Amino acid sequence: MKKKLIWISTLLTSFTLIVFLMLSILFTAKNNRQNNEKVLGDLVLVLRDNYIHDEYEKSAEIVTRMDNRYRVTIINDSGTVVYDTFPELIEENHLDRPEIQHLGEISYRYSKTLGYKMLYKATYLIEEKLYLRVAIPEAKLKAADHIYILEMSIVTLIILGIDIVIITLSSRKLTEPLKKEIYRLNQLTGDQPPLLDDDILSLSKQIEDVSILIDDKMQLINKEKTRLNDLINNLNAGIIVLQGETIELYNVLAAHLFHLKQAELIGKNYCYAILDYQFSLKIQNVMQNHVEESFVYHDNQNTYRIILTPISNQNETLIFIYDITKEMQLNQMKEDFFANASHELKSPLTTILGYLQMIEEGILIEKDDIEDAHLRITKEAKRMNSIISEMLNLASLEVNQNEKNITELSLFETIQDILTSFQRDIEQKGITVEIEKKEDFKVKMNTMDLYHLISNLVSNAIKYNKQNGKIKITIQKPFFLISDTGIGIPYAEQSRIFERFYRVDKAKSKELGGTGLGLAIVKHIVNNYDLTLELESKENEGTTFKIGWKINEDE
Repeated sequence: MKKKLIWISTLLTSFTLIVFLMLSILFTAKNNRQNNEKVLGDLVLVLRDNYIHDEYEKSAEIVTRMDNRYRVTIINDSGTVVYDTFPELIEENHLDRPEIQHLGEISYRYSKTLGYKMLYKATYLIEEKLYLRVAIPEAKLKAADHIYILEMSIVTLIILGIDIVIITLSSRKLTEPLKKEIYRLNQLTGDQPPLLDDDILSLSKQIEDVSILIDDKMQLINKEKTRLNDLINNLNAGIIVLQGETIELYNVLAAHLFHLKQAELIGKNYCYAILDYQFSLKIQNVMQNHVEESFVYHDNQNTYRIILTPISNQNETLIFIYDITKEMQLNQMKEDFFANASHELKSPLTTILGYLQMIEEGILIEKDDIEDAHLRITKEAKRMNSIISEMLNLASLEVNQNEKNITELSLFETIQDILTSFQRDIEQKGITVEIEKKEDFKVKMNTMDLYHLISNLVSNAIKYNKQNGKIKITIQKPFFLISDTGIGIPYAEQSRIFERFYRVDKAKSKELGGTGLGLAIVKHIVNNYDLTLELESKENEGTTFKIGWKINEDE
């Protein structure tokens, strides 16, 4: 009975292994073909995206350095080959090639120039009027299949041989080693169920128990792995781990930087992700010389701090990516602000000092001249005071909003109070002011913030209005509008008028006493309180500002 069971088991095992081998070979061949076609497609995209104008060899290098058997061909509109990695083989016109006739499709064919079968794929650069073609030797692709078949055949034969030997052994010789292994696994798992009797059913029960223990441990390992991945993916830095030149780990932020899915990069050469030539050179330098390197990297939109760190004993390279775009923008804004502030303050100060020097040196002796100088000095001093006051207002707005005293204010009453303070300026210019109160409402803001918001808009409407012009203020929950019949703002300038110290007409603005900070303050207040701001303006017709509040339905 035992011998019968042994031979039946041997035959079943042999049949199963042979079927498995055949299916594995068929599946692998199909899968390798699909993978090879995808690899060829990726190489064409890499060549296209990395193409450098008129530098054919350098453009092709990112593909050929992956494997010197890859062939890169660049063909012009007339079909003439302008570059080939095998220049000695270039001959006739290439426009009739299938991959050129059917761009984007894979072509399997015999290469007359090389003398063996190749896989071809091509694309077209419209702006360069060039065809870019990449080819892979079919022998290189089949080699992988042959190696796999050989490996699987050897493994199958080994398994079959071991199976025959094990099955033909006595029951005792079969179970005792297994029981010893089970005992060892029990020790590794930390649980040690008692050894059972020496029979097949008892042994099966022991194997089942150990299997359950291993499953539990694997669940714990997977849980820790998931937690670690979550931690890595939630870091504020992009992380890439290279094992040699192969991408081993790639978190979500780093994938976002290169606009690729994480699954597309694991196990591939880093050149698939990092197409920038200088970036690649720095990685090569770190790998070869085992030195840490830090540099700033710019793409089309953002700026990043890149840190490359080698782990020499493991042949690994860590790439840390920090988004410093906002930091760089903030630094630039600070530099611009101080530069503009110093310039704006220097101009009136120079005027004041100049007139004082002329008075001191007796250059101005006539009463009319001295009075005129006094008026100019007073005007420039007031201008300096306005600039400093507005700068202090901006600084105050940058204080934490939560620390401010927020109260409920009537928008209509606030506007009336502000118009009263500008009454003299309104009368001097003969401006007619109309207030249309469709629906008054209260807003929750700091009193001074609301005052600065509205007063700066009213001030602009007066300063840049025409003589005998009009100002119309409309209040309708949840917004208010202020319109004037002034000089207007050119369309090309409208996107910049909220910048600090920016003025459309600097001479006109200085003449009217403008500081270039009023609308910057308005924009800052709007952002602080999460308000909406809209602008409509036409040259020589007027300007309208619309400020909106987010009102809850129950208010």
